Amino acid sequence: MDCDQARSLLGLNEGASHAEIKRAYRDLMRTVHPDKHGGDPAAARLAVLANSAKDVLLAAADVWPRSYRSTEHPPWDETPEEEPFDRRSEASRGEDYNDSGSERRAQEDGERPPSTGASQARPAAPDTSGAGGESRVAGFVLGFALVVFGLLIWGSWGAPEPEPEPEGTAGRVPVGRSPTQDNEIRPLVEAEEALALDRAGWRRIQEGLAVLELDPGASDGIAGVRTRQAIRAYQEGAGKPATGFLDATDVAALHHAASEVIEQQMAAAAAETDRLAESWPPGRIFRDACDGCPEMVVIPAGDFLMGSSASEEGRDSDEGPQHRVTLKSFALGVTEVTFDEWEACVRASGCNGRRPDDEGWGRGARPVIDVSWEDVQAYVSWLSGATGTEYRLPSESEWEYAARAGTTTPFHTGTTISTDEANYDGKFEYGSDRRSTGMYRERTTPVKTFAPNAFGLYDVHGNVWEWVEDCWRTNYAGAPKDGTAWTSDGNCRRVLRGGSWFDFPRLLRSTARLSANSMSRDFDAGFRVARTLD
Repeated sequence: MDCDQARSLLGLNEGASHAEIKRAYRDLMRTVHPDKHGGDPAAARLAVLANSAKDVLLAAADVWPRSYRSTEHPPWDETPEEEPFDRRSEASRGEDYNDSGSERRAQEDGERPPSTGASQARPAAPDTSGAGGESRVAGFVLGFALVVFGLLIWGSWGAPEPEPEPEGTAGRVPVGRSPTQDNEIRPLVEAEEALALDRAGWRRIQEGLAVLELDPGASDGIAGVRTRQAIRAYQEGAGKPATGFLDATDVAALHHAASEVIEQQMAAAAAETDRLAESWPPGRIFRDACDGCPEMVVIPAGDFLMGSSASEEGRDSDEGPQHRVTLKSFALGVTEVTFDEWEACVRASGCNGRRPDDEGWGRGARPVIDVSWEDVQAYVSWLSGATGTEYRLPSESEWEYAARAGTTTPFHTGTTISTDEANYDGKFEYGSDRRSTGMYRERTTPVKTFAPNAFGLYDVHGNVWEWVEDCWRTNYAGAPKDGTAWTSDGNCRRVLRGGSWFDFPRLLRSTARLSANSMSRDFDAGFRVARTLD
């Protein structure tokens, strides 16, 4: 394999750095790693080729002139950092890399930055100084490439091609079998395929194996190596031939084992719901014992269809696909957190001592503004410590469920909204409905200025955008269905809901969403808190 072939396989351009080569190799191996394909020969062969391509390019990279090395990308261990989001001019949003000063200066000077640890360690470049140095290095690289290329030719053309597997069986042949053995187990494969197990069926198989403490790995609906090993262990325990492939009796027994656990979990969840309903009846309004604790209301358990339909006026693509979410009972702030409530945190030496700007509109019972998602985390941390209970931001699904309060229309007020019902920019109408036009107040209003929704919540439409716990994603594909927040490791953009005094009515809909950097502060962004019930 020569360098051009290696770059083509890994999707790299000439002059790629060590970091880029390793990143491309890592990304490809995530896709073709043999462990994810149950020993599939094609995946195993591609993994070998990827490893060889990486070695060839890393060896060659050490003798390329430094001027050819890419300086357009960050070092291996750096991640992009996003600028604060401005929804009014999304084109103004910039992206840059979080380069440290010394590394950035070294790159600008065309020099390699010094290594700072194992993650950045690079092989030392061969000494090319002195007579014959360049020819010795070139000879070494050429010889190494020829050896690797010869081994690949022998492995690709000298070994017999495996017979194609029946449709739907890729990744399910146990590891370590020869082609002859594959032919012997072909009837077992075909018999298993006749059972027509879809991914949900395989998940139940894995759940049944887990109940029997046979360790099938993750319940992901993919019959990988560990799942096959668990099936063989189950078959041995049942006194059957340990083939690693399922028959109808295996499927029935394992599905039954999974069903028993699911029924137990459902019964436990129902009992917990009854207990909470008795201790925390829906609609109960309370305030925990601390100076400045916010007023809370108990939101009933239930389920709803989250997101907007394709026919909803003013919808965006990030509001779908619609999916059903089931939630436990929880408590939510009756209003957005006010300046008075924030000041209580500051007086108690919390909230990092920060007093947000009120834009000259007044403080008191107006919703606190000029707070970032990170600022809010300091507030809920203080509140949890002061009360001994778990306060937090609501998840995005909890927020929408509570804002809808049992409705399926764009607003909890119905198919439209008016400036007598919420604080927003009344110069604009919702769709073609003139009832949505009216006053533009140009600032926040004190909480409880307008009537609450059916759950007793004020200002879920307008006044200020409200931070929620979730990380931003461009749609709901794969979203949690149990009411939990959809987060990810590390930093992420966060979600806001509800619209504000500054926005036109389309953005006040129960399903409308906005994203922003977690450090962003704005004159129309605030929050309300959630509390876990126990």
